[in-house]
Amino acid sequence: MNHHPFRVGLLGVSAVILGLAGASAASAVTDDGSALLPNTDVRTDQKVAPVAPLASARLERKLGGEGFVETDPRTGARSFVGRTDAFLTGRSNDKPDDILLGYVSDRSAAFGLDDQDLSGLKLTESYTSIDGVTHVTYSQVVKGIESFDSYLRGNVTSKGQLINISGSPLPDLSPNTTTPTLNADEALLAARDNVGGGDTVPPVKNRSNGPERKTTYTTYAESAWLTIFGQQGQDRLAWEVQVLDADSILYRVVVDATTGDVLLRQSMTAFDSNDANTWPDVPRSDVSPTTTNFGTDPTWLDRSAADLNQLKGNNTHTYVDNNGTNGYQVGEQVVRNPGTTSWKYPMTFFTQAGCPTFGCTWNSAVAGSQNTNRNAGAVSLFYLTNKFHDHLLQAPIGFDEASRNFEFVNSTGQGVGGDAVLAEAQDSSGTNNANFATPADGGAPRMQMYLWNGTPGAVGPQYDVDASAAADIVFHEYGHGLSNRLVGNGGGLSALQSGAMGEAWSDFYAMDYLVGSGVRADTATPDVWVGEYATGVPGIFGGVSRIRHQAIDCPVGSANANCPASGTAGSGGYTYGDLGKVGTFNGVHDGGEIWSQTMWDLRKVLGRTDALKIITGGMRLSPNNPSMLDMRNAILQSAQVNGVNANAVWSVFVARGFGYFATTANAEANSATEDFTLPPSLLHVSTVVDENAPRGDGDGIAEPGETLAVKTTLQNVTAGAISGLTGTLTSSVGTVTRSPAGWPSIAAGAQATNSPDLNVTLPEDMTCGVGVALTVSVTGPDGPVSIPVKNLVTGTFGITNSTDVPKGIPDGNAGGVNSTFTLPGSGTVQNLGVRIGQINHTWVGDLKITLTHGAKSVVLINRIGSGTNGSSADNIVNLVLDDTATTPVDNAPYTAGGFTGSFKPEQALSAFNGDPKSGVWTLNVADLAPTDSGTLQQWGLGPRVCDTFALPSSQTDAASGVTDSSAMVNGAHTSAGHATDYRFEWGTSNAYGKTTPVTAGGTGTGSVPVSEGLTGLDPSTTYHFRLIAMRDGVVLSRGADQTFTTTAAAVPPAPPAPPVAVKDTAAPPLTVTKAPKKKVTTRKAKVRVKVAFTSEAGATFTCKVDKGVPKACTSVFTVKVKAKPGKGAKHVIVIVAKDAAGNSSAPATVRFKAVRKR
Repeated sequence: MNHHPFRVGLLGVSAVILGLAGASAASAVTDDGSALLPNTDVRTDQKVAPVAPLASARLERKLGGEGFVETDPRTGARSFVGRTDAFLTGRSNDKPDDILLGYVSDRSAAFGLDDQDLSGLKLTESYTSIDGVTHVTYSQVVKGIESFDSYLRGNVTSKGQLINISGSPLPDLSPNTTTPTLNADEALLAARDNVGGGDTVPPVKNRSNGPERKTTYTTYAESAWLTIFGQQGQDRLAWEVQVLDADSILYRVVVDATTGDVLLRQSMTAFDSNDANTWPDVPRSDVSPTTTNFGTDPTWLDRSAADLNQLKGNNTHTYVDNNGTNGYQVGEQVVRNPGTTSWKYPMTFFTQAGCPTFGCTWNSAVAGSQNTNRNAGAVSLFYLTNKFHDHLLQAPIGFDEASRNFEFVNSTGQGVGGDAVLAEAQDSSGTNNANFATPADGGAPRMQMYLWNGTPGAVGPQYDVDASAAADIVFHEYGHGLSNRLVGNGGGLSALQSGAMGEAWSDFYAMDYLVGSGVRADTATPDVWVGEYATGVPGIFGGVSRIRHQAIDCPVGSANANCPASGTAGSGGYTYGDLGKVGTFNGVHDGGEIWSQTMWDLRKVLGRTDALKIITGGMRLSPNNPSMLDMRNAILQSAQVNGVNANAVWSVFVARGFGYFATTANAEANSATEDFTLPPSLLHVSTVVDENAPRGDGDGIAEPGETLAVKTTLQNVTAGAISGLTGTLTSSVGTVTRSPAGWPSIAAGAQATNSPDLNVTLPEDMTCGVGVALTVSVTGPDGPVSIPVKNLVTGTFGITNSTDVPKGIPDGNAGGVNSTFTLPGSGTVQNLGVRIGQINHTWVGDLKITLTHGAKSVVLINRIGSGTNGSSADNIVNLVLDDTATTPVDNAPYTAGGFTGSFKPEQALSAFNGDPKSGVWTLNVADLAPTDSGTLQQWGLGPRVCDTFALPSSQTDAASGVTDSSAMVNGAHTSAGHATDYRFEWGTSNAYGKTTPVTAGGTGTGSVPVSEGLTGLDPSTTYHFRLIAMRDGVVLSRGADQTFTTTAAAVPPAPPAPPVAVKDTAAPPLTVTKAPKKKVTTRKAKVRVKVAFTSEAGATFTCKVDKGVPKACTSVFTVKVKAKPGKGAKHVIVIVAKDAAGNSSAPATVRFKAVRKR
C-alpha cells in the first residue's frame, strides 16, 4: 500500500473547465484536455534518495499494519504519515501546534529533520473545522521567504489526538541566495513566454517590500512572489508566478530567480465534459418559475445598492461577460427589471428542431438570440450560487470562513475574505463549457458559464441552452472551489488522480444536494446522472447523459444499460483497476467516475450525513496532491474522528478495488493494481534466510548443498493476542527438511518469529545461478495466507576486472571510448554479470554503455534515469548488471556518491549464453550530450559461480547379533568434510518412531562404519531401521530402510512341586508357672493378683475371671478382684492356650479367696 504522491505548495490557483465536445447517445464525450500544456517539473528527471530510509522504515513498522509513511519522489522527504486504524498519539491537553511539533521532534530521525530545521518552521495557519479537528500548518522559511512545496501540516482532534502529518518538510533547506537577479516583472514575462501568454507587463496593482516581494497585477489572478524551490542537492531561490495564457487559462509557473529557467509548470485548469442536470429551477416551458425573495438573506445583496443596484452581495458578484474579457466591466451588470422593479425576468422559450419538449433558451442559428434571456440567466446563476454557498456552509459539510470559503467579508474574523465568487453568465469567450478558477484564500474565484449550442456534429447535437441556469453545472463548478480550498488552498489537486477526485467530488456534492433536497430521485435502478439538461440525448430527457459514461449510482457488476462498458473498462460499475481504462483519453473526468461512484456507495451504506462528514473531513486531512489511496486513508481517519464505523467504510472501498493491498505508483499514475481484501490480522514484517554452519558455509550466498534456514517475522495488527499460528515452507528448488513450524502467542502490536526455523536443502548437483523461490504459508485468523518471502539466486559473480583502464570519456561523442578484456578460462558463457566499478562523470544520464563480444552487442545502460536526457546526478560506483535483478537499471535510485547496486540491464546479457569465453570483450562508454565529461576507472565481468557445499551420506547395512530381545543395527556414515551427527531411526514400521542417541560423526570425508545396540525388543517381531545424518539438528541424509526379525522366546524349565502339607491336630500344652496363694489377705476393698503360664511357641491365650467373658491375655496376667472380711470372697481364673493350627489346650484353673482384714 505504499505509493508516493507529489506534493505542491500551500498557495496557488486552480481552474476547472467543462471543455465539452459532443458525443453519441451511446457514449460519453471525450476527455482529452488538449487545450492544456502538460505539467512539468525539473525534479522528475532527478533520481533522489529517500531521506532517512532506515528510520522511516522503523517508524512505519511501529505504526502497525494499517500505518503508512510515504515519501515524496521528487524530494525524498516524508510526505504523508498516519494510520487508518488509530491516531498517531493519545489524548492530550497541549495546544495542537505543540502536539504536532512534539511528535515530529521526538521522531526527527524518521523525518530527517534536526533542531535547526525545526526552528526554521513558521506557523502560517491554524483553524478548527466543523468536526472539531484543528488543522495546523507550518511553512519552511528562509530569511522570511516561504518554501514552495515543503511544509509541515498536522491534523489534531478535539481531544488532542494527532491524526496524521503531511507536507514533505526538507532537511537543510538552503538556497544559493535570497537576493533575486530577476525582478517580478521579468519573472512574469518568463512565465508568460512559457505558457504562450502576452509579451508585455500589465499594469501593477501592488508591490510589496517584504521578503517575498509579492507583486500583483490588474489582470485577473496574475501575481509573482519569491519562494524557495526545494530540490535535493540544489535548493534555489525562485519566483512563483500565477499567469494566464492567451486563452486566459490559468497556470502556476516557478521561475529560477537567478537564471530565468522555468523549474515547474502546473496547469491549474482541468477540462470537464457536458455538466448539466434536470432540475426544477432550470428554465422549462412546462414548469412555472418559483418566486424567490433575494432579500430574505440580507447578505445576498448587501453590496448591491452601493454599486448600481446590480447582482452583488457577500457571496457572489454575478454579471454577464458580453465581450469575453474575463472580468466585470460597467455595462455588463444585471439590475432589477425596470418594468417591475423586481428581479423577475420572463423566460422566452425557443422551439427549433433539436430542442427538448419543454424548449431551449436561445437559438444558436439566430445571431443575438442569446440576449433574449440574458438577464433571466444571470438571475438564475446568482440564485444558484448563493443557494449552494448556503448549503455548503451548514453541517455536516461546514465549508465556513475558517475553511477558506468564498465571502467578501468574513464576519467571524477567520479566513482572509475578499473572495466572493465572480460569476459570469453567458461568458462569450467560449461555448459548450464552464469553469471555476480557485486562487488561494483571499483571491476571488471566477466561475464562467457558457452558452451551449445544438449544432449537429459527428457525434450528435446538444441543446441550445444557457448553463447559467443549469443547477447541476453551477453546483459542479462551485464544487471545484470547495475541493480546491480544502485540499491545498487552491493548489492541491494538480496531479492526475487528485484532479480525477476533484471532478468526482464536484459530481458527488452536486448530485447529493439535488437528490437530498428531493429534486432528483435515486431509485433502485442506476439513474443518477450529471448533464441531462445541457447534453441529454435528444428525445430522451431524464435518466441519460452524454457527459458521463455511467450513472453515478452504478453498482459493481450491474447489468443495467446505464452502466455500459467504455474504453477498455467493462460494464457494471467501475473499480480502481479501471484507472486508465475508462473512455478514450483516460483523463481526469474518466478516472473521476471511479471515485464518484465510490463516494456514492459511501452515501448509500453510511447514510447521507455520515458520508458527507467523512468525505469532507477526509479532504481536510489529506496531503496536497493525494492519490486515491491517500484519500482513502484520509477518509478512514476522518471516520475515526467522527465516530463512523470504519469497517463499513472499509467494506465500500474493498468492493471498489481500494482494498488493503491495492497499489499505485503515485498520484500522477494513470494505472493501479486493485485489491479486494480487508486489512489483515497479521503483517509480514521480514524474512531472514541464512546458511550458517554447520548447514552451510555462512558466506551469505545460497549455494548447492546448503541448507537454508528461513525465519519469518510477523506482526499482530489487531487489538488482541493471536496464538496457535502455524506455517509451512515450500521451495521451487530442493527438499524441505523442516516444516511445519509455529509462532509463539503474539500480543497486540507485537512481533514474533517462527520457531524452529523452516529449512530447505538445495541439491548438490543443481545448476549455479538457478533461482530459488521460497513461500511461507501461515495459518491463522485470516485462514491460510501464502507469503512469497524470498527469491534467491544461487551463487555470485566471479568478476575479473579489466586492466585496460582508466579511459577518458570524450564529451558529446557518440563513438565513445573502448576498453577491452579477455575472460579467463575456457568453455562457454553462462549467467554472465558485468560490474561497473567506477565511472566518474557529471550528469551520468548522458552515458550509453555497450558490451560487445564477437558479432554480438548488448546495451547495458542507455541514459540512466527518467526522461529523454537521463539523470543529472554524478558517478557510477559498484553497479552490477545482472539479468536476474528485479529493478531495471533505468529505474535505479541515486544514492550519495553515485548510482550503485544490482540492476537488470537495458538488454539481456543472456544473449551471450552458449558463446565461447575466449576472445576479446569490449566495453564501450559513449557520452551522447555535450558539456559534461568523465573517466572510466574500473569495470569487469564474469560468470556466476558457486562453491558447492557437500552433503553427508548415510548407508544402512544389515543388522547383526539378533536375539529374541536385542539386535545390533549397522551402517556407514560420511560427514563429507563438515561436522555432522548421526543416529538410527527404528520401530515396528517404516514410520519408525524411536531413535538411538545422537552421536557426533566428525568432519571426515570418508565412509565410517557405525553401529548401535537395541535392547528391550519383543520376540518374533519384525523391526525397521535406517541410518540418518544431521547438521544442526536438521536431517540431511537418510539411508535405505532395512529390517530384522527377533527370534522366538526360549521356554523356561518347570518349577519344583511344593511339599505336601501335614495337618497339626495335637492340643498345645499349658502350664501355670505362678499362681496366687489359696488365701490372699488385704486391708483394701480390692486386691491385685498375678498368674503366669507357658505353652508352645506361637501359642495365644485367653483368660476368664469368675463368671466373666474369656479375653485374650498374655503371661503374666494381672487382675484386681474384690476382697471381703471374714471368710473372704471366692475367685476362679480359667486360662486356655491355642496353637497356630487352631488347636486349644485343656483349661487350667486357678482358685483362691480374697480376705479383707479389719
